[in-house]
Amino acid sequence: MLLPYSRSIFLCGLFLLLSNLLIAQGASSIVAELVLQEKARSASFEKLPILSVLDEVPEDIENELREAVHSYSLFHFQDLPYTERTAPEAISLELDGANSVQLELLKTAVVAEGFSLVSSESDGVAIPYEQGIHYRGMILGNPNSLAAISIFKNEIMGMI
Repeated sequence: MLLPYSRSIFLCGLFLLLSNLLIAQGASSIVAELVLQEKARSASFEKLPILSVLDEVPEDIENELREAVHSYSLFHFQDLPYTERTAPEAISLELDGANSVQLELLKTAVVAEGFSLVSSESDGVAIPYEQGIHYRGMILGNPNSLAAISIFKNEIMGMI
């Protein structure tokens, strides 16, 4: 039997979990709708061959990964031949590893026009910032999915 305060905490936790799931579901459907609209306008999703699976993984890295995760793929990243201004508006990115996935992504702006970066150590003076190329979209054929990829010089990061 739950104590009265335990039940309240449980109900609050359940409410937060369900509300976050609904918000996330709404975000994925909005992004999926944008992707589907682009496809309906006959937009071509340019294939970007910037990731290739590493055939050989150094033994020390492989041992660490085996301890930490069940399944993984390591990729080699090739720099983009684009700048933020010349990058395609719509791309297709294939992640062909342990679990092959193809993403359909649209270019998006994540910083406002005139954005500047300052830190507590810079006394209000702008720090040089190299703008990346940012995309959002979905897994091909799965409108309930959500993907975001940011590409910088020598670095790529994202979530699916």
